[in-house]
Amino acid sequence: MDQINIFRGYYRIIIISFVFVLLATLFLAYNQLQNRIKQEKDNITRQFQENISKLNSVLNVTGANLQSLNAASTYYLDNPELHNHLHPLYAYLRDAPDDTYFHTDSLPSYVLPTQTGNITGLGSVQSINPNIKAQINMAFTLNPILQNTVNSSSDVIAAYYQGFDKGKPVVISLYPYVNSQDFHYKESNSQNALRVYKPVLPAQNPERNTYWTEVYADDTGKGLMTTATSPIYSKDEFKGLIGLDITLDSLNTIVQESQLEVGTIFLMNESQQLLAHPRLILPGTKSVKSAQEAFPKELTNEVKNLSKWPTNTLNELNGYFFYYQKLPQTGWELVYVVSVWTTYITILKDIGFYLVFMLVSISMVLIASAYYTQRKFIVPAGKLVRHIQDEQRGDLIHYQGKVPYFWKPWFEVISEIFANNRNMIQELVESNETLEEKVQERTEEIAAQNEELIQNQEEILVQRDFIEQKAKELQLRDQQITNSIQSALLIQNAILPYAEKLQNLLKDYFVLYRPKDLVSGDFFWLNEVAGKTFLVVADCTGHGVPGAFMTLIGNTILDKIIRVWDIYDPALILERLHEDVRIMLRQEETSNNNGMDVGILCWETESKGSEISFTYAGAKQGLYYIEPESSVLKRFKGVRKSIGGIQPKDVSFENDYFTIPRQSMIYLGSDGLPDQNNVKRKRFGDKKLQNLFTETHLLPVIEQGKILEEELDKHMKDTTQRDDILVLGFRVS
Repeated sequence: MDQINIFRGYYRIIIISFVFVLLATLFLAYNQLQNRIKQEKDNITRQFQENISKLNSVLNVTGANLQSLNAASTYYLDNPELHNHLHPLYAYLRDAPDDTYFHTDSLPSYVLPTQTGNITGLGSVQSINPNIKAQINMAFTLNPILQNTVNSSSDVIAAYYQGFDKGKPVVISLYPYVNSQDFHYKESNSQNALRVYKPVLPAQNPERNTYWTEVYADDTGKGLMTTATSPIYSKDEFKGLIGLDITLDSLNTIVQESQLEVGTIFLMNESQQLLAHPRLILPGTKSVKSAQEAFPKELTNEVKNLSKWPTNTLNELNGYFFYYQKLPQTGWELVYVVSVWTTYITILKDIGFYLVFMLVSISMVLIASAYYTQRKFIVPAGKLVRHIQDEQRGDLIHYQGKVPYFWKPWFEVISEIFANNRNMIQELVESNETLEEKVQERTEEIAAQNEELIQNQEEILVQRDFIEQKAKELQLRDQQITNSIQSALLIQNAILPYAEKLQNLLKDYFVLYRPKDLVSGDFFWLNEVAGKTFLVVADCTGHGVPGAFMTLIGNTILDKIIRVWDIYDPALILERLHEDVRIMLRQEETSNNNGMDVGILCWETESKGSEISFTYAGAKQGLYYIEPESSVLKRFKGVRKSIGGIQPKDVSFENDYFTIPRQSMIYLGSDGLPDQNNVKRKRFGDKKLQNLFTETHLLPVIEQGKILEEELDKHMKDTTQRDDILVLGFRVS
């Protein structure tokens, strides 16, 4: 037997285990990747919001300073009494050698350069008109506020007031102080100012909003910057503007502090100019960069269409994630762009080590397990199989080769089992020889017994023929009895009121009549005599044939009492019925105690009016009735005295009189239905029967009978009928 074929299932288990662990590891890696992607997206959002907060903080401070400077400037210009007197430092204005500009390079020594800004403008001091003079005077007054604005914000590198005259920039007060040799106002500055500040001038900015300029190169040599400008008006006349300079290097520092491990966060203005970028905007950069340079080529067409994408969410387009958000009141947009694959590769690098480590560890464990199992179990098991085969062939050669010590008992047990089997076979051979002798002897005994059995069989056949003959005779007698009972059934049905009589006298009625056997001990009697209608319901002693004979006796006696003797009083009828049953059955002479429970109802057949009067007498037999407008079922129980047999002499039959409206329901019956049990031996009961009468009395009478039958069938399911059942109901008409 091939060792590989025997134990190949083991290798299959090893492979399946490895595949399962590999799949589980990949599934965990996939889940980890998804979690890391979500974490990375959350990190992007968090970092982005931090940048927004920092930039908003800078912009809010800048906006607050602009409002303070604007308020101070407007207040000064709107009050002439403030600038009627020249500021003491006004006297230090000096003309340039060529009289093309003026400056304040000659301020006294007690005025430190850190406390004021240089004021310079076009023309000579003597040619300054009153409007410009008032603005220069105000500029000297604004110097402390300009100083405080620059010193209170690390991002604002310069603050200035730019004065205008007749729509032309002519003077500037610039803080921190810059000597006129490094910067002074000239015609080119005026033209550059008109271009840079054009969006904030009255024609372009009638709402007088604060505005951030496009990127431009600073005239004082401080590099690329953007300026927050606010227009100054005095009594609706444009006077000039306040400017706060922020260099791109300052904005770049804020943005670079929040750069993520992958991707790029950058800032651009509404003119698609880069304001901050970790690679494109470096210290000393002199040329203005377009925002398109910051976007990958796959997204360059989307630069101008960013507004169609939702803000404050991570969008995916053309293999890139991008996230952007507008900064309020500036028109600037902070943007984050990263390649989707770069994000995934970075995450995979983070979790790849753990994935590889897990796979290598599991592989080593499986390989070591396979090697150990091969050496300690598979090889010894193969030797054990070969040993079994040798023992089976009868090669009494002890196992060869080394096996682990804990396998040796198995080899010894196998050898012992086969040795015992060989001894057992030898004993069986010897036993078979002895058994053959005993079988021969037993065969002879059985042959003698067979002779005796054959004789017994012949006797049994004779007895069988005798039993079959008797069975045929019994079957014939049973058939004769059945035919007799069928005839009795026909006779009993003949004495019961026929359908036409029931229809004529009761009109709207139902009859639930179920004999326990073919013939019944319950019967009802209905006739019209002398203008009166008599309805009798009786439950005779016993059921089947004895009960049926009693119904014939009862029916005959009732005919004689009512129709022959003309006795119409229900109580007297019961009394005479009791006496005649005792006489007919000779109960005084014999121990016969058979009888019946009877209820008799009598009323005028042709009664007039809306109500009808009834007379009822009962011998252990009750009557129910319920009026059409009532929900109360009423009952007459009858007296506790039966018909026939030995009865108490001090109890007399009595009449009950009642008058009810037409359409009332009357119910009579035997005790067979209330006494019927179900499969749990629980009676149908009087209470349930009364509830059914109460719940259904307004329904059509035929339907009442059907409901009563259905409830009886449901109650009797899986059990047998114990007594004859008779219930009769009719509607008074």
